[in-house]
Amino acid sequence: MMRLLRFVCAAWVLPAGFSLIAFFGFFTNYTTDVFSAAGLAGQYHRSVFQYRVLGRYLVSTVAGVFEPVSAGWPVPRAFLLMDPIGSAGTYWAYVVVHTLATCIGCSLLLAALRRSAAAEFVVVAVSMAVALAAFVVTPYDGVFFAFQMAAILVTLTMTPNAALVPLAVVTGLAALTRETAYFIPVFFLAVHHRAIVARDRAARAAFTTSSAAVVLVYVGGRAVVGWS
Repeated sequence: MMRLLRFVCAAWVLPAGFSLIAFFGFFTNYTTDVFSAAGLAGQYHRSVFQYRVLGRYLVSTVAGVFEPVSAGWPVPRAFLLMDPIGSAGTYWAYVVVHTLATCIGCSLLLAALRRSAAAEFVVVAVSMAVALAAFVVTPYDGVFFAFQMAAILVTLTMTPNAALVPLAVVTGLAALTRETAYFIPVFFLAVHHRAIVARDRAARAAFTTSSAAVVLVYVGGRAVVGWS
């Protein structure tokens, strides 16, 4: 029971609290004019943002659910300065997607570090850092964090042979979220470099497949959307 309580507190209660403090106790002076459907589309359907598909889709979908029922929902006091045409439903969509993704990511990291005596401390410290980064409000950073932590869990707890498919799937989804998904095969290489250098087939196959997922999504997204 105590272990479950520590898990819930470290992976859900504290990260969610840090996230809500960041979103409602302060306000961003960096990200503006993106808290309406029009602002979200205008910002994230251009430049490099147009290739970061998954987080944008999740926030847009949740915003569509929240918009009809969000009248009177609390927003930061400076909300109209952040976006004069912003809506509470869209802002809460950012909050919910980021917060849930952060808690899921913390749960995965805690599972990856379960044998460490300092696992809870590390996870709480990481969740605080993620909350501090929320001064730049985006639809993709929390989601990408969750995929990163999933990749860490797969890399640290599975054999290279068992990790091949789940690592490729996680890498592909992460690449649809942000192009820094290349961190995932790099981390796998750092952990399994001896096996890869020793020509272990399973390790090489997992590393190659994960790397290929990044390249395919990167090039495929630009082939479909266009190069910017």
